[in-house]
Amino acid sequence: MIGDTVSALLAKIEGAATYREEIERVRLELNRLTALSEITTFSDMALLADEEKAVAGANFDFSGIPQGYKHLRLIGNLRGDTAAATVNALLRLNNVSTANYYSQYVAGNATTASAAESLGATSATLVNVSAGTATADTMGKLIVDIPDYTEATRMPGGMYQIYRTTTIVSAGVAIVSGGFFLNVAGAVTRITLTPAAGNWDTGSRLSLYGIG
Repeated sequence: MIGDTVSALLAKIEGAATYREEIERVRLELNRLTALSEITTFSDMALLADEEKAVAGANFDFSGIPQGYKHLRLIGNLRGDTAAATVNALLRLNNVSTANYYSQYVAGNATTASAAESLGATSATLVNVSAGTATADTMGKLIVDIPDYTEATRMPGGMYQIYRTTTIVSAGVAIVSGGFFLNVAGAVTRITLTPAAGNWDTGSRLSLYGIG
């Protein structure tokens, strides 16, 4: 009788030990799901805006940018329609058009390196993407990063990279890296990208992502 009782108790203890691992796994998963439900920030990288030109258009204009992320990234596949091999992309933040943009770039074209700055301009100059007389269907590939874009008391700015093609021969391709800032403090709520001449050609695309 006592033996049976001891055996039953031992069985319960062994069962409890077995279930303890299952209970612990359930508890950890519940904690994980609870933590996820309490997150107030957005996902690591989310598409905020996207536009592809069905017809040639003067600009890309993304306004009302959500303020729940840490950084912004623009990704573009661009071509201007003006009668030139290349065209600069002009970027404005928050629709500011006063002479408060400062930018700098370095470029590599075949074995030639170059650099230039732009001071006190009415937009940030992103040098440069393919345009109307470049080889047909060639494009400029653009990435722009704007760190800590919700910072309200300091000047916003960013870095960019462009790879563009004008002809499919030596020296017909170039890589450009640059940066810019706006000498007007405030969080970034609007981004406008305009070609320095003409329009963005049909098929040009610009996407905006929030990061963090």
